Amino acid sequence: MQTKKYLDKIIGQSNLLGTWWGNLQTIAQHTNIYIQFMILCFSGTSAYAVLSTALHEWGYQLAFWQFALGVVALLVIMCLFVWRLSIPSTFATWNEQFWKNKNLLRERMAERDKEVDAKFEEIKKLIKENNENKRVS
Repeated sequence: MQTKKYLDKIIGQSNLLGTWWGNLQTIAQHTNIYIQFMILCFSGTSAYAVLSTALHEWGYQLAFWQFALGVVALLVIMCLFVWRLSIPSTFATWNEQFWKNKNLLRERMAERDKEVDAKFEEIKKLIKENNENKRVS
């Protein structure tokens, strides 16, 4: 039991940084897509120049549209991978982390669960009474 306590201190997560660090990361992530697009355009132009020169020495001619089509196809495949596998995995991780690390809504959700259970019991009671009244009449 003591080992778990010490491990939690060493590798456990905390919210010491508050929200400013998370806000900075979120802004950087959302800005990063535009930066990556510019880098892709610049590095793609360079890659085409190098690749077409190398292929030309071997006797192959690579048109720019062929290169661009290959890059677009690769991007579509990566987007499909992210959409189908990566995003659901990320959301599952976020849900788990939000639940474990002092989620402010956790207590409210527990209260609402109790309220919903109480209402459900009332509804079941009313249905039972209604069914009994039908049998009597």
